[in-house]
Amino acid sequence: MRDRDFRVDEAGFQELMEKQRKQSRLHWKGSGEREIAEVYRQLSALGLKTVFLGYETLVAWSKVEAVILNETAVQEAETGEEIELVTSETPFYGETGGQVGDRGEILGPSGRIEVLDTMRLPGDLFVHVGKVLEGSVRVGDEVTLKVDEALRQDTALHHTATHILHAVLRKVLGDHVKQAGSLVAPDRLRFDFSHFAALSPEEISEIERRVNLEIRRNQDLEVRVMGLEEAMKTGAMALFEEKYGEEVRLVEIPGLSRELCGGTHTHRTGDVGLFVILQETGIAAGVRRIEALAGRRALEYVQKQQTVLRQAAGLLKTGVVELPDRIERLLNAQKQMEKELESLKASFAARRSADLLAEAGQIGSATVLVTRVEADNPKVLREMNDRFKERLKSGVVVLGSVHEGKVFLLVGVTPDLVKRVHAGELIREIVREVGGSGGGRPDMAQAGGNRPEKLDDALDLARRLIEERL
Repeated sequence: MRDRDFRVDEAGFQELMEKQRKQSRLHWKGSGEREIAEVYRQLSALGLKTVFLGYETLVAWSKVEAVILNETAVQEAETGEEIELVTSETPFYGETGGQVGDRGEILGPSGRIEVLDTMRLPGDLFVHVGKVLEGSVRVGDEVTLKVDEALRQDTALHHTATHILHAVLRKVLGDHVKQAGSLVAPDRLRFDFSHFAALSPEEISEIERRVNLEIRRNQDLEVRVMGLEEAMKTGAMALFEEKYGEEVRLVEIPGLSRELCGGTHTHRTGDVGLFVILQETGIAAGVRRIEALAGRRALEYVQKQQTVLRQAAGLLKTGVVELPDRIERLLNAQKQMEKELESLKASFAARRSADLLAEAGQIGSATVLVTRVEADNPKVLREMNDRFKERLKSGVVVLGSVHEGKVFLLVGVTPDLVKRVHAGELIREIVREVGGSGGGRPDMAQAGGNRPEKLDDALDLARRLIEERL
């Protein structure tokens, strides 16, 4: 850790924490931001609980205690209906502590249910959210519950990676780092933490390096169930948003991390395999966020990056290692070509201005040029105007062009005529013809519109107005 003077924005951190506490109190929830339906309050009041078996097994047999359809308890649900199911026992992890709920399937004597999510509600009530794919399901059915093993494993290794990341952040950045929220899912992890500044590329690389070092140590995770008071005496970290009972699970990576955690984990740190940080951002005053991948998701990401690099190297006919130098040379060449192009445009504008000047008419002693020109952006019109005014002692210039369905207009007036022909006022009148708006100074004004078929009408109006004012 580098020595530095810092000050955590404690007010911002506490504000974020209090906001999350209020949400928790408001929603009587066990996972996410879901409001709890009255039907579940009633089930909980009747003493219905679900025994969680998911630490030991991913397959279990149990009885259907409740079938919920449209927030109403029913006796039976049939094919195609989206339901919520409560059983007396389950291997499905219910979303809580930042970890998402398990997915999988439930097989009954008369049907099959796809489980798309699992909620854990207060009072240890686990709710399987899903859809009846085949047949039907009834209250009292004896069913087989099967968790999607691959997704559970992906989630578990992201959770173990989160614990390692938390410990490494404290080692690299300092003991002021505190967890401020997290998401643990099969496809990614997200970790919010208190810190005073954006992480430098060097810090991100060092954190990533150290997390992977801890993974390669391949240590066994030690999980113990004990009393809350005893667990706190071990120095375990507890999270503010969690409500702990008298007994808690203590998840320890020896010599690195010790946290109270009800989530699912790998058996060894080496099971995580690989850890990659995707990005680091700020989400509130004094609160940062890291998004990362672990395991096969990290490997897929790295392989995709390698594929893109190889494709880029192939297009540029160079090696992957030489890509930065090759890209830098191309960018420099592009800048040089852009400068040359601008020079050519300026030269063309000068020649075109000289040609168009021959088309100008006279009103008294003033030279007046109102014409359509070829220009793909307003800058070209400004350059033409500058060229005209260099050659005119006294005059008014109105230029119009169309490019890709857009109209560009410019009015230029020499200093001696601005009291009689105000460029900004004139352009505001003529731009209405092309369905646009604009304005500007007395000596130069620009505008745009979206009715190119009306450009000639706008130029005709400009001629009449100039004649009237001169």
